[in-house]
Parts: sequence; structure tokens; C-alpha cells
Amino acid sequence: MGGWRDLKTAAEALVSPSKILLSVRLLTVFAGAVATVLLLGPFHAPDGWDKVAHGTMFYGFTLLALVCLPWNRKGDIVLAVIAIAAASELAQGVTGRDMSLF
Repeated sequence: MGGWRDLKTAAEALVSPSKILLSVRLLTVFAGAVATVLLLGPFHAPDGWDKVAHGTMFYGFTLLALVCLPWNRKGDIVLAVIAIAAASELAQGVTGRDMSLF
């Protein structure tokens, strides 16, 4: 019958920094899988929205990567996401979709 003390202990067991980091990492893997399907699948954004969709998606990936990899240099993470974005455009060109690097 610890009351608040038991509740606090239960909350700490559910929400810890390592569990939050694991959750964000799993979310990043899931988001990457969804993005791969959307980028390379037969889906097409309405005219003019492709750049907005790509920008929003890779901005989100950058934020998730910064949370998932807090010990890495932020510049390296940003360069890696830019390289992945360029690779996704090249992959779109290979799969028959419109490729645009600019």
C-alpha cells in the first residue's frame, strides 16, 4: 500500500530513457519501410506535391535520426539523410518513376 510510491515506480518501469530510445528506433525502422514502399511503389503524388512530400518525409527522418543517434555528429546525420534522399530519387528513376534531383 505504497500509494504514490508504487505508482511512481510503475511509471518509471514503463517510461525510461532506454525504452523511449528503443521506441523511437522502432518507429524509425517502420517509417523507413513505409517510405520505401511509397517511394518505389506505383503511387504518385498529385502535381506539385511530390517535392512537399519528399521534403516532409526526409525532414521527419532527420529528426528521428537525431533522436535515435544522439551520440553521432549532427552534420554526419544530415549528410547521410541527404545521401539517402538522393539515392531514393535515383531508385525512382530505375523503377520507372519520374526522377528529379532538384
